[in-house]
Amino acid sequence: MTLLLTEADVQELLPMPRALELVEASFLAQNRGQGLNSARKRLFLPQTSLHYMAAALVEEKCLGMKIYTVGQDGFRFIVLLFDGESGKLLALLEADHLGRIRTGAARAFGRDATRRRAFCRDMSERLKLEVEPAESAEAAARFGDVVITATSSRQPVVRGEWLRPGAHLNAIGANHASRREVDDATLARSSLIAVDSLEQAREESGDLIQGFASLGRGWGEVVELHEIVAGRRPGRPSAEAITLFKSNGIALWDIAVAGYIYQQALEKGKGQALDFGSEDAEPS
Repeated sequence: MTLLLTEADVQELLPMPRALELVEASFLAQNRGQGLNSARKRLFLPQTSLHYMAAALVEEKCLGMKIYTVGQDGFRFIVLLFDGESGKLLALLEADHLGRIRTGAARAFGRDATRRRAFCRDMSERLKLEVEPAESAEAAARFGDVVITATSSRQPVVRGEWLRPGAHLNAIGANHASRREVDDATLARSSLIAVDSLEQAREESGDLIQGFASLGRGWGEVVELHEIVAGRRPGRPSAEAITLFKSNGIALWDIAVAGYIYQQALEKGKGQALDFGSEDAEPS
């Protein structure tokens, strides 16, 4: 039986604390060689584009693909989850909320002042913390011990001179070779640079691709985050060190949480059963 799980199902079945645990577990599986990840591929048409990425968790016996389109009227995400032994399609999940789950920040900046203030009010209510609108990207960056960028910018939005000693920067947007969120000075000041997937970073991380070319630095000093999580590589070298995590997002995280959502759906009777006809038919 294949289940269709809607955005409402995903929101009900995937609490944030559990999602964090699952993503961390996927790092450890990746480090053991039990989490297999295939980098994102893209197809472009004049008005829209198709993006797809796949992964497998060997011990959990599940594998799947996240696939989405980007068009003039927005994004559409789905995850296909398969049984790792039989190959049967277990679930089709609407995956916008699945990919959105993330932690909040204590100060925020956006170019639109009205939306910036509205975001801060909303996040203050949700997080039960005071979230203040900053008047500039520099003001937000200079304030933070942890700085997060999530843009599609083609030019740096954070400059290395703004970062305080001991700051950590998560650059999670601009996942294209022609785009970047941080400048050369940020890379030069970073004592540690980590990525979620070296294979994917070499194709998509414009911050690193352009920055390394400009600085004459190489990929040999970049580590994958699962190595740090598993304790195989050191993290922050000192309290004053600036660290950078360049994330493009990998399918392994999607499949880790999708497998959990599917099991929860079975236990709680959620989702709509889909009939794709005989699963024993010979392939054409």
